[in-house]
Amino acid sequence: MNPSIAKLSDIALKEDRLIIGLMSGTSLDGLDIAICKFNGNGNNTKLELLKFETMDYTREFRVWIRKVFAKKTIDQQTLCGLNPYIAEIHSNLILKALKKWKIKPEKIDVIASHGQTVFHAPQSLTGDRSLPNSTLQLGDGDHIAVKTGIICLSDFRQKHLAAGGEGAPLAAYGDYLLFSSENENRILLNIGGISNFTFLPKIGSESKAYATDLGPGNTMMNQYMEKHFGLEMDEDAAVAKKRKGQ
Repeated sequence: MNPSIAKLSDIALKEDRLIIGLMSGTSLDGLDIAICKFNGNGNNTKLELLKFETMDYTREFRVWIRKVFAKKTIDQQTLCGLNPYIAEIHSNLILKALKKWKIKPEKIDVIASHGQTVFHAPQSLTGDRSLPNSTLQLGDGDHIAVKTGIICLSDFRQKHLAAGGEGAPLAAYGDYLLFSSENENRILLNIGGISNFTFLPKIGSESKAYATDLGPGNTMMNQYMEKHFGLEMDEDAAVAKKRKGQ
C-alpha cells in the first residue's frame, strides 16, 4: 500500500488527531494558522484549539497576489507561478510557527489548507449561465505537503462546487457541529474580506441550517486605506480613532 494512504488509514483510526488549519482571506492581511485537537466524528466531534497565530504577509507578497486578485484580465504566467509560490510562502510560515511553538512537524497528522482565493464567480454573482459556478484558490497542496513533510488536504471549495454548491460560504458544516444548541436559534457572523453568516436553528427544529455571503467586509475598508493613506489596513483602528467625532 502507498505509505501516504496507509498513514491516512492510521490517522482515521486514532482517538485524537492533531490538525493544522490554514485560512488566508480576501483581506490579504496574513495566514491564520491553528493547531486543533479533534476527537470523534460527525455529531460527536469534539475540538480543542491548542495554538493559533496570524502570520503577517509581507507587502511584496500582497503585491504579487493583487496582480491576479479579482481581475478579469491577468498574465497567465503570473497566475501559474503564483500557485506554487503561495504554497511555498504558506509552508515557510507553517514551519516558522511550529518552530516557535516547539512542535515537530511529525507530530501533526494533517494540514487542512484553504488556499488563497483570487477569483470567485458563482452564477448568482456573475449572472452568466453559460459557465457553471466557479472559484479559484492558489497555493498548491502537493507543494505544501512536500515542503513541510505533512499530508495536506486542500481544494475544499472545489469539492463544494462539485457537490452543487457555490464554493462559499464554506464553514457551515463545522459551525453546525460545533455551535448548534438545543435551546436556541443562533447566527454566526463572520466579517472577513467578505462578510457572511451561518444560521443554526435549534436542534430538533423543522428549520434548516444555511449559510450565505452578505457582501464586502474588510476588503473595501482596506482598499480605502491603501488609496487615501497608503496603508495596508487600519491596524487597531488607529486612523478611525484619530478622526472620532470629526
